[in-house]
Amino acid sequence: MYRLTGDVKWPVSTPFSTALGNLTPFISVGHFMSVVIGSLAGLFPLLSLRTNKADIAVGIPQDIADKLDEKDKGWRVNGKYALVSFQPKGP
Repeated sequence: MYRLTGDVKWPVSTPFSTALGNLTPFISVGHFMSVVIGSLAGLFPLLSLRTNKADIAVGIPQDIADKLDEKDKGWRVNGKYALVSFQPKGP
């Protein structure tokens, strides 16, 4: 998620497709790199499976995030929670 959504602490309720709006991948000497020149959203189906170990999280309804904050202040970074995000191909 960190690379997909950039080095941005988005509000958790930001849609996954919106957070993808800043990155386009390119290949350089066998390494995945990203640059700010376009959007990944809709170019191809994209499924992100992520264990939360950084303070970046998007696509979560605010009420759910609030409940998680009450239950476990470290839910975004402690590795006990995971996030599945999907962006279909298309306009």
